[in-house]
Amino acid sequence: MAIPGRELQTQPSADPSTEPAPLLSVVITNHNYARYVRAAVDSALGQTYPGMEVVVVDDGSTDHSLDVLRRYGDQIRLFPQENQGQASAMNAGFARSRGALLVFLDADDVLEPGAARKLVAAWRPEVARVQGVVRLLAPDGSPSGGHLPTSPPLDGDVTGLLLESGSYPTSGPSGAAYARWALDRLLPIPEVEWRVAPDSYLALLAPFLGPVAAVREVIAGQRIHGGNKWATGELDPDRLRQHLEIDRLKERLLRTRLPSFGRALPDDWLFRNPSHLQSRLAHLRLRPESHPFPRDRRLRLAYRGVGATLRHHGFSPRKRAMLGAWFAAAALLPAGLAVPLIRLGYSRAARPRWLQRLIERRVGSRPED
Repeated sequence: MAIPGRELQTQPSADPSTEPAPLLSVVITNHNYARYVRAAVDSALGQTYPGMEVVVVDDGSTDHSLDVLRRYGDQIRLFPQENQGQASAMNAGFARSRGALLVFLDADDVLEPGAARKLVAAWRPEVARVQGVVRLLAPDGSPSGGHLPTSPPLDGDVTGLLLESGSYPTSGPSGAAYARWALDRLLPIPEVEWRVAPDSYLALLAPFLGPVAAVREVIAGQRIHGGNKWATGELDPDRLRQHLEIDRLKERLLRTRLPSFGRALPDDWLFRNPSHLQSRLAHLRLRPESHPFPRDRRLRLAYRGVGATLRHHGFSPRKRAMLGAWFAAAALLPAGLAVPLIRLGYSRAARPRWLQRLIERRVGSRPED
């Protein structure tokens, strides 16, 4: 597959008999994260891969972010703009970058040492997206336990799994890199529609352009600090409803765009996604008076959730058993018992250590569920 402009997006190789090393752009998007952005920039500048650039788009910060960023001088390429949202910042960073491979790093996240080399090593010219494992971090940057994705990242064509099961294992924006040729076809991200969770737009569409490559090691850290615009480790009914609205936005996106790839979205696509059904049942039990799906019933959601869980090819037997039991209990138990159970499913802090160890997978040469 020809990659437009690839000859301008590579670094000379030390060995003339080998292909030139691709230039990797790390695009950091920041809004009012002065307390975290230094760690993000330092983690990018500290990579040992020789062919890199660090592009920072400050999206109208009103704290002292720009003071922090300007101290880096010409070590980074800094582009301030008025506040227009993360999708706009990602679009601006892409337009100003030059790499054949791009990482969109959130300003409150960090790259692990060696991440750039690992991503580039896993990438091939025909690959649209490379993703690794992301370690969850406490507000101070220390490991808090837990990783994304919650199932091992996959290699190859994931579109069958995405269509059949509603999702595929993804690592979030900071744990993935995209080929420039793929971004040329997908960007700009619609800035109003995808003001929240714009990385989902890319993660959903990129696999239909080319295969996904996996790095089964930790390549980034995602900080969970309570001020995250999207990620959270706690049970929040308002955030659950936002998840459901984003899921409906994903469905509309795929239903609109898949015909251009010669594919079609199943009519019951949302009912094939255990994560969506889990959020849907949890919100129904917590906020039935404001539930966005008025025809939902607990037993029907549990039935569909158990079925979707058992059919999901990306789940281990242990995860199928645990999530299937959760659906049944969350639907059948009285509210006084169901709410604490639902909280255990969403809040790591509420879980006893033995349960947390049972849920979490280990990351290594043989990552578990």
